Amino acid sequence: MSIESSVRETMTIRMKGAGMVSPLGQGVAANWAAVLGGEAGIRPITRFHGQDFPQPEGGELPPELVDHFDEADGGPVSAMIVAAAREALGSAEWGADDELGLILGTNFGPMDQFEWAWRERIETGTMDVDTFVQGQKVVARVADLVGARGPRAQLTLSCASGAAVVATGCRWLQTGRAKRVLCVAYDLLTEFCWAGLTNLRTITTDRLRPFDAARQGTIFGEAAVAVLLTAEPQEGGVVVGGTALNNNAFHMTAPAKRGDGSRRVMAAALADAGISPAAVDWVCAHATGTTANDLTESQAIADLLGSPRPTMAFKGNLGHLLGAAGLAEVVLAACALEAGIVPGVEGLQQLDSELSVDVALQNRSLPGECLVTNSAGIGGNNAAVCLQRTPGPEVPAAAAIGVSLVRVGWVLPGPLVGSGERFPAGTVEALVANSATLAGFSAKPYLSSVRGYLDPVAAYALAALAQCVKEENDGESGIVAATGYGALNTGYTFYQQLVQKGPRLASPLLFPHAYASAAANLAAIEIGAAGPHCVFWTGLALQEAFRCAEFALREGKAKRMYVLAYDAQCEAAVPDGWSILPGACCWCLEADADGTWQAPEIAVASPLGVIADAISWENPRMD
Repeated sequence: MSIESSVRETMTIRMKGAGMVSPLGQGVAANWAAVLGGEAGIRPITRFHGQDFPQPEGGELPPELVDHFDEADGGPVSAMIVAAAREALGSAEWGADDELGLILGTNFGPMDQFEWAWRERIETGTMDVDTFVQGQKVVARVADLVGARGPRAQLTLSCASGAAVVATGCRWLQTGRAKRVLCVAYDLLTEFCWAGLTNLRTITTDRLRPFDAARQGTIFGEAAVAVLLTAEPQEGGVVVGGTALNNNAFHMTAPAKRGDGSRRVMAAALADAGISPAAVDWVCAHATGTTANDLTESQAIADLLGSPRPTMAFKGNLGHLLGAAGLAEVVLAACALEAGIVPGVEGLQQLDSELSVDVALQNRSLPGECLVTNSAGIGGNNAAVCLQRTPGPEVPAAAAIGVSLVRVGWVLPGPLVGSGERFPAGTVEALVANSATLAGFSAKPYLSSVRGYLDPVAAYALAALAQCVKEENDGESGIVAATGYGALNTGYTFYQQLVQKGPRLASPLLFPHAYASAAANLAAIEIGAAGPHCVFWTGLALQEAFRCAEFALREGKAKRMYVLAYDAQCEAAVPDGWSILPGACCWCLEADADGTWQAPEIAVASPLGVIADAISWENPRMD
């Protein structure tokens, strides 16, 4: 029986501990003091040749922390995560636990490990297996080191990943999946991400100026941030009243008109908390310092709240922390709520007169009981969290809603393209043997819109989705996806260009398609699925995707959810002899009063990827 087969329990979820390693230093107290002191953590980049770029400075960790974490066993990513996680557990006076879940969120994962492996392949024609495998096992390694013996997963929702781990952690608590959840978000500055984001022209050569009339772009940084969530009956700790995730379903890199996705996701988080927009005292903005984001976000806030509210923004202090940004902002917003202080916006000198936001240069002592955070990312991903000093009104439990499996669509080696009640006959071994038959697969016959470049996983996913979509979309359908390896082909090709041609000549057209979430984002755009949205990456990703979709339907957050699974082989990007089963599968699930479908249990993740996981358990059947 699915653990998440019942409607969630009504409970009060609190942040009981937090940890942070950022460009401002180590420790939540140190970071909060630095914010109040108006400090900025932007410094010359040393992890790679920063001088090769128009902007040679970024939000790199302080030198003493760079040296400490780079020399740590397992590399800097694991070391940063463990440091933040141990601070969160220590501040909550908690240790190893059989009922402690672990959820990681990230943009690029342990990209430093993949860079090492891929550069070795490019320069020598070989690849060290241990380096590649170490990158794939970050979740298991961290869980072992911090004693998280409950459920574990990793998600990627681009720069909304940090807030998305809070949403997932709350879901695990609400459905009895875990009694405590350690939510961690992280990213490391690497040449891969700096080159890609530079070539997309999102990085300013000036300073980062949120909401400023002279703003020109953002500056990215690295961090690991952790929060311990619990619903146990104890006092103390800021309340996580509500959360929400969605997608703009509009464009891969351009914001939606008037920040519509941000408005909707903040409204959904408030509704989840049972809070009206009128009750919101403060806002914690995404505020990247780019011309488009700050304008559309200010419009979204105005459209949601009607009148300006005191607004905080932390990227002028921290830099844009990629996948860790949203969680860092949740932690610092919680500090602000507890202290009754709205910090001044670092980097702001003259507010853009076109922006209707209430921001200040100096710290302000103001009463506040409730705030909402906003996070957004490439691909149209959005996440929001509602924080409260004390519990708000009890949200009535949702009426029990059943779920039905409507159909399954697939693109599998053969090539086999179709839909039905269950997968076509075939074993994992036979499909692996036929993997080459998907070489050169084109999604064009299955698309309703013209697409230029598509990574193989996106081509497979869009074609499988087309087999599954039969109804007219109402804009409220959602997509949850799972992938074992992400967009390896595009990631490797982009990095190969970076190494062989130089970072300035690596294609900006490729870079947005190198995200593990890109195929799911393109799918949302293709069918206008602007509802609940999330992507799980590595490990038991498919099981997590099913549970997430089931929860959204049973909670009434969507009437229809599509679960996508996708992976592709790329021989150059993996060790010699390493097999990945290519293809995509799509399940259409609907809310149905008489539905009896439940998310399947998948005991062990296959090294062949999520398509092998899908084939290995009993073929889905119609209810």
